[in-house]
Amino acid sequence: MDNDFTPHLTGQEVIGQRGEAIGKAADVLYEDEAADHPTWVRVDHGLLHSKHTLVPLQGAYQEDDGTLVVAFDKDTVHHAPKVKTDVAMTKDLKERLVSYYGVSAN
Repeated sequence: MDNDFTPHLTGQEVIGQRGEAIGKAADVLYEDEAADHPTWVRVDHGLLHSKHTLVPLQGAYQEDDGTLVVAFDKDTVHHAPKVKTDVAMTKDLKERLVSYYGVSAN
């Protein structure tokens, strides 16, 4: 994900690789405090955006209108492990998410 876009992710619509609406980008997470770009986005979805999942930004991009397109489909994101709104990336959570999405651990 290009660093020029990352400050503008929160509040943007998130769509899947097949063009289906997934939810809204609510927050971004960094691997650690020294990282200069986020690697995960918290997506709020469901009724009143009451469900929260983390989605890797690996392979994601923003369209001209700001919409965030992630490299996963809606079902994959909606069935991912749920997180709380104040989630912090822990080693255990990262391992579960990396395993679930099949992405590299960086």
